[in-house]
Amino acid sequence: MEPSQRKKKNLFAATPIVVLLVILTAEMASVEGNTCRHLSGSYRGWCLNDYGCQHTCFNENFENNFSGECHDFPPRCYCYSTDCPP
Repeated sequence: MEPSQRKKKNLFAATPIVVLLVILTAEMASVEGNTCRHLSGSYRGWCLNDYGCQHTCFNENFENNFSGECHDFPPRCYCYSTDCPP
């Protein structure tokens, strides 16, 4: 097999993978575009457990907060919300 034919086969095999990655990246950007992160107003102390942080975020605003995670040092509880300021 000639080198030019091998290159064409490799390019043909890689094209669907590249297209799939572009589609997935665009989809993730559209999902993350409507969310924001804010410091929890009621979590006290160092945030050592994401589950506890998430529970606190749900209690703060069940309708808009959909997750909570520990970040920074010292670790603090951040809530993820769909209610973002403009």
